[in-house]
Amino acid sequence: PITNFDILFPTQHLWGEFFDHPEKIGLMQRLTSIRDLGEPDNYVIIGRLIDRNLNDLNEYNKVQKRGHKLDDNTLYLNIIVEDDYDSIMCSIGRYDYERLGGRIIAEQAKVGEDWFLVKGKLGSKWRGITVDEILNLTEWSTQNAN
Repeated sequence: PITNFDILFPTQHLWGEFFDHPEKIGLMQRLTSIRDLGEPDNYVIIGRLIDRNLNDLNEYNKVQKRGHKLDDNTLYLNIIVEDDYDSIMCSIGRYDYERLGGRIIAEQAKVGEDWFLVKGKLGSKWRGITVDEILNLTEWSTQNAN
C-alpha cells in the first residue's frame, strides 16, 4: 500500500484467512468480529492495539477507597483493540498479568501497529473481554513468515 487509505479493511486484508481457516493459526474455535460479539461467552477476536492503560491497585485513590495496600499482584492492564468495524476493551487481570505477558504489552507493544489475537470471556456487566490468552500476531507473523 502507498497510503494508509489503500487498505480500507486491514483486519480482513491481513488476517482474513484465519477467519475462514482458524486451524491455520492453531485455533479450535472460529474467530468472531468485534461487532458480532453477543451474549456473555468465550470468544476469540483479532484487533489492532489502539490504546493501553497500565493500572496499579496500590495507586493512592484505590488504596484510600479499599483502606489498605495489597502485597503482590497489583498490576493489571486494559487494552483497546479494533477490527474493521468496532473496538473493545480487553482486560488482563492482576493474577494473569505476568503469565500473559502484560508487562511486555504495556512496555513494548506499538499502539496503532501491533495486532493481537485475544481469547477471553465477554462480560455481562460491561462490554469488555477478560483475557484468558493473548498473542501478538505482528510478532507471530514475523517469526512464522514462510
